[in-house]
Amino acid sequence: MGKLLTAIFLFVIFLQGSFVSLPLVIPFLVITYVFTRDSVIFMLAFLAGILLDILLVRDLGILSIFFIVFVFLITVYERKFEIESKRFIASITLLGSVIYLYLVGSQNILIQSCIVSAAIFLFLLFSLKRKRRSFIG
Repeated sequence: MGKLLTAIFLFVIFLQGSFVSLPLVIPFLVITYVFTRDSVIFMLAFLAGILLDILLVRDLGILSIFFIVFVFLITVYERKFEIESKRFIASITLLGSVIYLYLVGSQNILIQSCIVSAAIFLFLLFSLKRKRRSFIG
């Protein structure tokens, strides 16, 4: 895992655990898996869950289990769906955000999930339009 990816990972964890109630780790895990397809993502999911549980003063391990199962489900459906498409990334981010916010006990679950999913979709739309990668719209 590169230094930039590590820095972004720690920044996202710190931002979500300290300032923002939006689930930022879910899109990070999804996008990182789609781009790298590496098994290191499971360790990242575990560490993200433990660190968020510590920062949010919650029971240890709940978010780790959720993140690991979430990434595992993406790997299971990798052959069934086109996971590199922007629609898949936005929809799986929406689904993961809804479940995460339900687990955390947040208010306005659907609104926050839609904000995160729309932001990720717009980011992918504009950032990958210039790079002619194999993303299908």
